[in-house]
Amino acid sequence: MYFDAVKTNLGLVVSGGYARMARRVGIVVSSKTDPIRDFALAVDLLQRVSSEWGAARTLYASVEMELIYSDSEPDPASYSPKVQEVGSTLAALLPAVRNLMILDDSQSAAINALYRRLVGIYAGQLRRFDGPYSDIVPDDAAFRQLRRLDHRYGYSSVSLLPRVCPASLEEVTMHTLPVDHMWPALGVKDTARAIDFPLLRSLNLMYAFSSNEAQTQGWQLRALRFPALERLRLVCNYKRCPFVEQAEFPPELAMLDVTARSEVLEHIASKPVAVTKCIVLNVVSSESDQGVLAHVGRILEKARDGAEVALEIKSRSLRVPPESIACAALTSLRVEAPMTADAMLVLIQRLPRLVDLALGCVTLDNARLDVLIPGPGDPAPAPTSTALRRISVWLDGGDRMPEKSALVAKYLLLTVPTLVALISPITPWAPMVQFVGEYSARYPHLAQVNIVAHGV
Repeated sequence: MYFDAVKTNLGLVVSGGYARMARRVGIVVSSKTDPIRDFALAVDLLQRVSSEWGAARTLYASVEMELIYSDSEPDPASYSPKVQEVGSTLAALLPAVRNLMILDDSQSAAINALYRRLVGIYAGQLRRFDGPYSDIVPDDAAFRQLRRLDHRYGYSSVSLLPRVCPASLEEVTMHTLPVDHMWPALGVKDTARAIDFPLLRSLNLMYAFSSNEAQTQGWQLRALRFPALERLRLVCNYKRCPFVEQAEFPPELAMLDVTARSEVLEHIASKPVAVTKCIVLNVVSSESDQGVLAHVGRILEKARDGAEVALEIKSRSLRVPPESIACAALTSLRVEAPMTADAMLVLIQRLPRLVDLALGCVTLDNARLDVLIPGPGDPAPAPTSTALRRISVWLDGGDRMPEKSALVAKYLLLTVPTLVALISPITPWAPMVQFVGEYSARYPHLAQVNIVAHGV
């Protein structure tokens, strides 16, 4: 611990009479041997310099230990009394804390015990809680006034999710959730057929594993209602997501950001909701999942005029014909699945608002490429009606067919006058440099394009 620096900081606060005005207090401890002792020393130091911290509303706590490999954890009896004492002292010093942020993800049972003590003390009065994992939340801790929750469940956690009051929540972010866990700690009657979140505006859920427990039992008839929701982010790479199946959304969302498989996307597509500002879809699929593109199309149709729409298809085996992506509002498109060079050119023509295009596998084999690069006296090709500024494309087979690869890249440069960046790692560099030098006088926009190609 760097006590000199801490003392200097506290000395300045106290000498200026600012302790009584402090709104945020941070206790960050770096320990090699005894984290509870060192945290207690920091609290004692805080207490000795001033007793006027009553205005503080935010407490940051972090205990970082150097990695020390040990076969066993210390006996709880060796640190429990100190943990209780530290908690009581801190509660007396900072009685009005409304925001508690636990900043580190510790694997130490002693540090976890300290965090559990702090959470247990403040839970009932908190408006905001940021916690790295569920093990630091006592089973009997009830967050009755919580408005903002940022929490990580943890793969090995055996604790319940935090016990909260749905009526007070405004923003929720939950990481590494078990997909079959329906949050049975909402503090509502077991007989309730619906749970209302009347103030919740932002919801971010990442489902990361299956606990293989029947924790959805008894919840099948419960609707989860979000009448004020504005922003929804969801990550779920499983075939089922009970949350989506049971959620009721408002008629409009400002933002919808989803990473999911076909089955979950189908449920989202069935929701009667429009999106006014932004849709981001990341599709996780397989070759046999051809129906997923229909679900994607239905979701993209939810975009209102003026909304930004981004689509990413991560599958390398799914067939993606150009006609399957028909959303004219798309502004960003990333596709890992293979398509022909001809299909790529058709796709660009179909998406007039597209700004960013990244294609992970554009095959040159069997491509007709009915395109010509005009000579010095020939008419210029008609420019594509597009907003494209950045194209990143992997021209598969370009190492075997460098002339064909260069032809595609040159055609893109000539027909997309809005382009500022072309990234084509397999396209040979030398002919591209020569091409730009010869054609930039006739096509001034070429001088503004940053080209990344293969340096041969």
